[in-house]
Amino acid sequence: MPHFFYITPEQIKDRTIRITGGDVHHIRNVLRMQTGDSLFCRLYDGTIYTAQISEIGHDTVFLSITGSEKKERTVEKKVGLFLSVPKTHTLKALINQLSEIGTEFIQLVITERSQIKKKDLVNVQRYRRIAKESCKLCGRNDEMKIFDPILISEIGVHPELSDEGIVKAAAWEHERDTGIEDALREKTTISGAVGFIGPEGGITHDEMAILSAAGFIPVRISGHILSVETAVLITMIQLLSPLV
Repeated sequence: MPHFFYITPEQIKDRTIRITGGDVHHIRNVLRMQTGDSLFCRLYDGTIYTAQISEIGHDTVFLSITGSEKKERTVEKKVGLFLSVPKTHTLKALINQLSEIGTEFIQLVITERSQIKKKDLVNVQRYRRIAKESCKLCGRNDEMKIFDPILISEIGVHPELSDEGIVKAAAWEHERDTGIEDALREKTTISGAVGFIGPEGGITHDEMAILSAAGFIPVRISGHILSVETAVLITMIQLLSPLV
């Protein structure tokens, strides 16, 4: 399997790529790569560089560029998820699955029944590392963003919801009639879509009122009680399908 590393344009100069930070440890001590070994580097615009290791230093690995190509994004319209903070193992599994299907971002939300009640107790950096590695493994041209947690009361001013062309759907067990396809039909022009999935105990009526004020449409995704993982995947796949 080829080894991919995300880079920025600032790391490239005169056909040489400089790798720094945690990736140096990964190349030297985990992969145990040597001078002359080949690997791939990605820019977030979709450009992929093939390169050979020319020097392995203490805190920097130097690569010589041998070729490049640019791949376009698979998902052209932004699809994101607002998620009440779940259990750690649940979130780790979801990050891997959501990165594979092309989700643009995950916004973690503190709700009345979320597993964690304080923002500073959410280990966002850990989840960002998982997302970065997952995007590498599935060959994405971009990195799925994991935003710092917010309170549900702050959702109305979220920048990802400002576009009038964004379809906003909140899975709610009390909704009996409206489905995601109905929410999609309400927009004549769609620029993207976001879903909201609550905690295992569900979204309260007061929280649904907050979401409705922010433009979310309550939707029914199943006639059964679902786990958070299942609810997320059903919602996101239904939102993604018409936009790919």
